[in-house]
Amino acid sequence: MPCYGEHAPPGIGNVLSAPERFVIEADYRRHRGYLNNPEYLFNLDAGKVPAHAAYRVLCTQFQRPGSFAIRQAEQGAFMLVHRSQRTPQLVRTALEHSDRGWHLHVADTANSGWNGVRGRHFETLDALKGALPPGMHEVAGASLHDLETTHL
Repeated sequence: MPCYGEHAPPGIGNVLSAPERFVIEADYRRHRGYLNNPEYLFNLDAGKVPAHAAYRVLCTQFQRPGSFAIRQAEQGAFMLVHRSQRTPQLVRTALEHSDRGWHLHVADTANSGWNGVRGRHFETLDALKGALPPGMHEVAGASLHDLETTHL
């Protein structure tokens, strides 16, 4: 499935970390449409592979509304990335950890399905995930795992 350049899903630039965005944009400028051609082979610097792997997962595994993943944002921050129910847009929502637990910064304009997590703190990420709106499903391979023990 082509997903670079004009084939990129709406909002994907907003859910990439700054280093990932830099790699994808630089490689697209260099290789253009060839990145969308599965028959074209080119060498990638090993340091760029994780950015392209994350990008491909975000492009291909978030087709269904309600798809979500927990990802690392800039400077140690975290985010919930999900496919909106209303639009084809990928949405980035800030996620933070404090002494009170995990807190998802749900926008005031979000629909009532988000009331289960709005303004609440959760002891674990699993508890937060369980309180997400009905129909939300985690994308395997896209989320960071074991954040409770590795992020502090």
